[in-house]
Order: sequence, then C-alpha cells, then structure tokens
Amino acid sequence: MLKKAIAIAITLPILGLGNAAIAADESSSAEATGGKDWNVSVGLKLWRNDWNLPLYTDSQAIEYHSNTELTIIPVLSARYNNWMVSGSYFSKTDYSFGFNQIAFKDGSTYPDVSITAERTEFDINVGYSVLPSLVVTLGYKQIDRKYSILQFGNTIPNTDQDNKTSGFTLGFAASAPLSDQIGLYGSFGYGLNVKTKSLDGTYDTDYYLGEVGLSYGKILEGVPVLDSASAYIGYRVQALVDHNDFYSGASTLADYTQGFVIGANLSF
Repeated sequence: MLKKAIAIAITLPILGLGNAAIAADESSSAEATGGKDWNVSVGLKLWRNDWNLPLYTDSQAIEYHSNTELTIIPVLSARYNNWMVSGSYFSKTDYSFGFNQIAFKDGSTYPDVSITAERTEFDINVGYSVLPSLVVTLGYKQIDRKYSILQFGNTIPNTDQDNKTSGFTLGFAASAPLSDQIGLYGSFGYGLNVKTKSLDGTYDTDYYLGEVGLSYGKILEGVPVLDSASAYIGYRVQALVDHNDFYSGASTLADYTQGFVIGANLSF
C-alpha cells in the first residue's frame, strides 16, 4: 500500500497537501474570480475510507483491516497573487476492526477480541504558485490515532494506545485542463522528520499522501454568488510508517487509510 501511495503521487500531476482540489482551483482563481489578485475559498470534502492498522509484538507485525467509514473534512483557504494558505480538519471518525485473535509480546494469546479506534487530523499549508498550474507547499500536519483492544466488551489491560504524529510536510501540486470545465488534479505530500509520541515513547514516522482525480468547474455558472462553485471526485491514499525501536524484531508495516473522495469548493 505504501507503494500505491507513492505511485499515485508520481504518475500524475499533483496538488495541495491537505486539500488538493482547492489548490487546483486556486492556481487559476484570478481568472475565475474576475481578475482579482486575492480570493477566499471554503470547501467540504467527504472521504469514504478504511484504515489498515498494524499491531506489533516482539517479533512480528500483524495488519488489521477496518470497516469503511465516511469522514467529513471542512477546508478553508485564501490566495493573494501567487501565495496561498489553506487548512483542513479530518473530523473525529470511529472505526471497528471486527473480531480477531491477538498475540502479545509476553506470549499471551487472546482469541475473539475486537479492536475499536478513532482518528482525527488537521493540517495547515502555505503554497506558492511557481507556474499557473503548479504549486509547491510547506505545511504542518498532526494526526491523532487512538485504539483499544477488548475481549467480551472489556478492555484488555495495557493495550490502550494514544499516538500523536506531528511535523512538517512538503508537497507539490498541479492541475491539467481536459476541457473548459473538466480537468485533472492530484496531490502528493511527504512528512519531514515527523515524530510520533505514544505510551511507549517517541519515534520517527514517515508520512505520505497521494490523491488524484477529476475536477469540474463552474458547476453553477450564471447563478449569483455561486457561479464560482466547483466539484471534484478522486481517490486518496494516506500512509504512516512508524519506525519504533521498541519492537526491533518486527517487520515494519504501513498504517494507511484509503478510499474515494468527493468534494465541492466555493470561492469569493
């Protein structure tokens, strides 16, 4: 899955870290807003995603796959000439991983356990349009991942985890028109020296983001106030690779979320 995230990012032109479709729109927003040298955009992204969660023992890592959930991501951005700033919030989403068997590092094994988890995220990014359809970004990202392991409805002792990953990110972005209203968009982000704080300690984490899709502009052309509205649909993959030395004998697996995303933006 990590390879998929990287492949998505490299094979198509890409746009904005936390919020690709808005950055795509903003690269040509001066034209869309009547030639103004500034504008403000509000947007809403709906991400139908599932979560692949690796859990570690002393000698191995086991992947657990969640049900599919719908995450609501509000987005706000602003542009002044070639400079842009944007932020987004991945609202709290609860996940269930069904019933599994789990073996712990002390050798104990628990059959028929369930894993419940929740996740929230936020990011803020500053971008500069180096070409009309190409944006480079520098941002800050924070991801909170919490999970509990339960048996017969009760939490197994010492299994709760509360991991907070945060750090700076780099990204690049681009859009490519296919017609007057339809275009390609995409995004790629990479976390620089991102750190994860957990109950076990602090360790390094690699962060990757890839999103590609189709955008549709001027969807309400001629409607007052709403004539700058646009929409998009795409596929999004986000991956975290934790390098925790606490389980040095275990192979490293990616913690990733993936799924289709749709959204809409409105510029003023």
